[in-house]
Amino acid sequence: MIPTFSRKRLFGYSSMVFATILIAFLGFMVWAHHMFTTGLGPVANALFSIATMLIAVPTGIKIFNWLFTMWGGQIRFTSSNLFAIGFIPTFVMGGVTGVMLAAAPADYQYHDTYFVVAHFHYTIVGGLVFGLFAGLHYWWPKMFGRVLNETIGKLTFWFFAIGFHMTFFIQHFLGLIGMQRRIFTYLPNQGFDTMNLVSTIGAILMGIGVLLFLGNTISSLTKPKNAPADPWGDGRTLEWTIPSPPPEYNFKQTPLVRGIDAFWKEKMAGNKEMTPAEPIGAIHMPSPSILPFVMSLGLFIAGLGFMFSNEQFSNSFMSLIFNNYIVLAIGLIITFGAMITRSLVDDHGYHIEPEELEEEGKA
Repeated sequence: MIPTFSRKRLFGYSSMVFATILIAFLGFMVWAHHMFTTGLGPVANALFSIATMLIAVPTGIKIFNWLFTMWGGQIRFTSSNLFAIGFIPTFVMGGVTGVMLAAAPADYQYHDTYFVVAHFHYTIVGGLVFGLFAGLHYWWPKMFGRVLNETIGKLTFWFFAIGFHMTFFIQHFLGLIGMQRRIFTYLPNQGFDTMNLVSTIGAILMGIGVLLFLGNTISSLTKPKNAPADPWGDGRTLEWTIPSPPPEYNFKQTPLVRGIDAFWKEKMAGNKEMTPAEPIGAIHMPSPSILPFVMSLGLFIAGLGFMFSNEQFSNSFMSLIFNNYIVLAIGLIITFGAMITRSLVDDHGYHIEPEELEEEGKA
């Protein structure tokens, strides 16, 4: 999104890839930073502290990649890009408090206070949800063939962003003055009242932002599916070369990819479409199947069997229903039954012939 709306190639693409891989690797080595106060000992605490702090290095690389991508670019502040840009400082703030919590001696003071609540939401809501909203506004036309209303999208951003920072920024200070986590009420006159009121008002604003987004998506469903293949005009990647919404086969012909941002390269060469790498031919398609969904449903049921036990239900009827062995067995039977069916049934799928593809192209 940031390269698209900055009209620039992503700065430091290779370093971004390596930083992502390094974050994934280090992510397996930080889980005990939630457990500094459980008595792991100084050696374990030190190792997990160091690993947690090290994640800030590749994360910082990615932040600068995005900032330098925007630097000198022709930035368009669409609703999608507002969420993408808003993500950056929000996630940085969550990362800074994460480094503070990574110091085990300091974590002994912060642990189990609202400071941790604020940090968590700055990384998960500020990082994940801002990114989700950015992506939904960006790819909605490609998914459904309808462009979301930009005015409502921008209102969604401002309500949600202002509400988010009102809600969670002040919770850092609530934690520092001693408000504990996992409580829903507290005695008055402890210095918590005003700040919690501000936080509540912020949560209401966030709720309004979410409702605006839901209203925007619902109202878009009443519009015709007339979104162009590249509704933003500056699409750089391959998904913007096919119709919106995409046909079931995606690409009629395999495109010739000349490098990163393949569609942008074609545009710069004066082409309005991708250069095909093969002639039009029959496309083999797999037949639709409900079996993968049945497998996932079976795994979900089996998971309930693994998690619950009879002792957790005092009612004998509920204990019978949630007998962990029965539920586990049912889930595994469904899962493996679907897997065996999927493996043994020889489904050759079907072909979309070149004549049909040419007819669709004319339409």
